[in-house]
Amino acid sequence: MRHGKHTARITNEEERKARLLSAWRNFPNSMPFGAICLLALFFISLPFLTGLLPIVRFTQEQIDVQVGTDLVQVTGFYRYRNPVPLPITQGLSVPLPASDKESTPINVSVTQLYPTQKPIPLRFLLGRYRCNLVFAAGEEIVLRVTYEQYAPTRQARYILTTTQPWRRPLHYGLYRLFPQKVAITESNYPLKALSLGVVGFQRNDFMPPNDWQFAWEVLPQ
Repeated sequence: MRHGKHTARITNEEERKARLLSAWRNFPNSMPFGAICLLALFFISLPFLTGLLPIVRFTQEQIDVQVGTDLVQVTGFYRYRNPVPLPITQGLSVPLPASDKESTPINVSVTQLYPTQKPIPLRFLLGRYRCNLVFAAGEEIVLRVTYEQYAPTRQARYILTTTQPWRRPLHYGLYRLFPQKVAITESNYPLKALSLGVVGFQRNDFMPPNDWQFAWEVLPQ
């Protein structure tokens, strides 16, 4: 009797595995065609929604950095253009300098300035702040991104190399430092005076080879 029960259990287990295997093999055939299309569309669009594969063109940026004794306040203006005659949704990420030697940026915000002004909701996913922009056909959108970062070592870094995944150089970039009772002592990109108390650099057809790093010292009182 024990042998018979054991054989029955083996048979039932094999039947259960066979049913599961059959269900898995027939899964695509059992799904409605519409559901299969939606699933395929989701996986196709996922790289664009996460910003891994950009559709829109990133054409210009202006970066303004207020440099204090131990704090930088960064304001970035970014222009994007939809090159296709169709409305699209493009995922974007906000690259922030964060390493073991850097403080975590705080007070991160994104605002759309053009063609209409409105706050852009952010979500934190895969280690970055991310958002979605909805473009009309051929539309341009201008964003403002702000954040702050403590810099007790009086050194800071702005991420420039994330332009490379866009696969095209920026048409124009302007990068400015506004020292607040400090003097800029180092920059890996050569700086020049742009206006009274403002130093920086500008580039046309710019594909940044390196991030922007700079340092400063506090002026004597």
